[in-house]
Amino acid sequence: MDHSTQTHSRRQALKFFAGAALAAVPALRVVNEAAAGRNWCRLDPTFLVDGFVGNVYVSGELDTTYDTTGPIQMLFRVPTGCRVDLLSSDPGFGHGYDISYDYSPDFKNDHKKIDIEIQVFVPSITDKLPIRVEFVPNTTVEVEDRKDGNTNKWIKVKTRLRKPEETREQKEAREADEKAAKEAEKAAKKAAKESEEAGDSVAAP
Repeated sequence: MDHSTQTHSRRQALKFFAGAALAAVPALRVVNEAAAGRNWCRLDPTFLVDGFVGNVYVSGELDTTYDTTGPIQMLFRVPTGCRVDLLSSDPGFGHGYDISYDYSPDFKNDHKKIDIEIQVFVPSITDKLPIRVEFVPNTTVEVEDRKDGNTNKWIKVKTRLRKPEETREQKEAREADEKAAKEAEKAAKKAAKESEEAGDSVAAP
């Protein structure tokens, strides 16, 4: 992570029973994969990025006991200047969530979309318990991404949040702002060049 990013954290105070079996956690969605003969329990914390709502799904196998040792660690990476909030969450694997945020200039935020990346780490006594992290496309989440991994290892997924189509007035205002910004940048470069040339002229014998 480069020095241009900024990170801060806040602990989600959701404390329940430790080492719980995932099947015993209430209000979870069961997802069946008939071809693979696997059933997943899906956790779905809801987040807000610049006013746009999305979900990231964290799943564990239904018939597996997860001896977790702490909250699910979740890192949200978004463009610099974006605001991120966790709207709602479930008990996770019995310890809730520990959420942190990272703001990067490498991520795009334009009039059509917002780039977002989420990294998930599930701490556990037992290594290699199956964990799935995924974005599922909907009216806001534009790109599907699903990664299967294990406890005690970071799992990363990426997507784009779709913004509503601009109105004509919004488009005209944005284009006017972009034009003004380009003209200001051009003027600043011209002024800097003229200042440099004037300095060279004075310094010449």
